[in-house]
Amino acid sequence: MRPIPSAAELLSREVREGREAVVQRALSSLMLGHEPRRWNEADTPTARGRRFVALLDAAAFGEVRPGPVRLVDEFELPSRDGAERAGWPDFALLWDDRILLIELKAEPGSHSPGQCERYLSLARHHHPGRQVDLLYVTPTMAVKALSGAPEGCHYVHTTWAAVLPHIAEAWAGTEARAESELATFLGDYLPRLDRPRAQRASSSPADGNGREAATSPGSSEQVKPPGMPTVLRTLLETAALVQSDRRQRGVDLLDQDPESLEAVRIQGRDLLRTGPVHDGIAITHVQPWIWRAVTSTGEALTESGRATGYELRLSPYRAPVAAAEPSR
Repeated sequence: MRPIPSAAELLSREVREGREAVVQRALSSLMLGHEPRRWNEADTPTARGRRFVALLDAAAFGEVRPGPVRLVDEFELPSRDGAERAGWPDFALLWDDRILLIELKAEPGSHSPGQCERYLSLARHHHPGRQVDLLYVTPTMAVKALSGAPEGCHYVHTTWAAVLPHIAEAWAGTEARAESELATFLGDYLPRLDRPRAQRASSSPADGNGREAATSPGSSEQVKPPGMPTVLRTLLETAALVQSDRRQRGVDLLDQDPESLEAVRIQGRDLLRTGPVHDGIAITHVQPWIWRAVTSTGEALTESGRATGYELRLSPYRAPVAAAEPSR
């Protein structure tokens, strides 16, 4: 179990992973009392974490759900048919009869029209017996109302400015130094998300040692996945090896979030269906799929797979894949 990360450690991730990743990791670590282990793994929040959930829930939906709750960091909503894109809300809070999805944004530009509707539709499909609610947390910005929520689902948009007092209240007076420092860090960091980017560098929060922290020069929401042409070139090179020796391989995608992993799978699938040629090798019998530690056989083949429990795999197939979607 990894301890709560320091402010300095979180800020060191900002350049390569973005502001949204910093906020998500800070919040999940506060709620759990340690860093989350793997994607899509349920864990039990601390007493203060449950208090924060109750405050957030009451403010957004007007209720406090009794009973035990489990927190999932990076919650998977699988594709219904393998062809559509899977959903990955940042958090899910699970009760026996309810799921509360939470999607976080750190930049207005990272808002994706239709994303929340897709999450609700997938959640309703996979969890038909539960009430499904979605809380969308963004900087201060106008967000259009949903085009339509499935029956039994509710949606609320809120801002970091509204969430921050709940963090302060839930962790007020904590004697755990790491929690106190992280809550203080968020108290400094979250208001910056409402400022124009040019002002952020001059108001960077301290890294926990009184030093001004370096900030990333661009948006926290890079075009997902970052460096897509390079990622696809790597995928193509690996696919050529698989085509040649018929051996399954993993593609190591470090510092990728689940939505990026899913985007690579879909774009890689579409690329390989065209029968590309790499170094003289026609790639006709290789397809990408997502290996999952919990449900797939074997062990992770890459560092990212061992860390997250999810991995992009390339496997050989007997039949040409030009018009086929593997069932994995």
